[in-house]
Amino acid sequence: MDLALTLTNATRAWLSAEPDAATLAAHVAALELVWTAQRETHDAALWSALASAMIRVNDAPDVARVALQDAAALLDLNIQLWQFTHAEAYRAAARRWTDLTLARFDAVRGLFPVNASAKANVFYVDVNARMAEALYHAWRALDEPQARSIAGELLGQVSDAFVADQGLYQRFEMPDGARSETRHLAAYTNALQMFLTAMETTGRGTYLSRAGILAAFVLAQEWASAARLDFAERAQLAIALTRLFKFTKSSAYATATRALLSQTADVPPSVAAAAFALALKSFRAMA
Repeated sequence: MDLALTLTNATRAWLSAEPDAATLAAHVAALELVWTAQRETHDAALWSALASAMIRVNDAPDVARVALQDAAALLDLNIQLWQFTHAEAYRAAARRWTDLTLARFDAVRGLFPVNASAKANVFYVDVNARMAEALYHAWRALDEPQARSIAGELLGQVSDAFVADQGLYQRFEMPDGARSETRHLAAYTNALQMFLTAMETTGRGTYLSRAGILAAFVLAQEWASAARLDFAERAQLAIALTRLFKFTKSSAYATATRALLSQTADVPPSVAAAAFALALKSFRAMA
């Protein structure tokens, strides 16, 4: 059976059990997969289940405790649902997630701390690139000027974390600038997505060039590491490379994505692999 279909069916069954808000927040890729399936099938029952889930996760009283990258994903998903349905509830939810995200920004140090217990003066590229991408979406869709200001600040710092002959540093100490970890592939993946979204929302082609430089480094210097990623991280990198292929039509990105997605032995037939199904669907749509 088609793997994407198997994973979609598993995710649909998971959603039918009405998971609670905390579980939903930790599985936003599953919600995205259900929405993708609903648009493909126009299944009213599937839409009803998704709409109910979004109410639960958006209206939960403890949303401030949602992990930063999950909050970013929910911000993005609500924007997409609002733009597709024009339902004010999704716009209001997107603004709420935006406000909660902005409240967690450390304006003094110019960063999002990974979590409440994280060392406050360390800039983590993977998290901050992901937050910048979400804030670019919030700026463009919700006309939130503070979101663009912070996104631009973060983009600048992520750009500075890349050294052409060394790679993209995942973390650096502030204010002394000591850097470490150039082989953290999630940092490359999130930075790629950030640059592509910045290009789309601002219209600046230079950001596409920066994404291409990062991707070229991954393919040339870190491909062996990329091939050893677990299924979830392979899926995220594949989604980013597929998106880059969409803009550049470079066969190198298509070939790399195909290789990442051809490794399926470790992919569980469960909701945990929802992002892998999204990667498969995204690549097939572009192939």
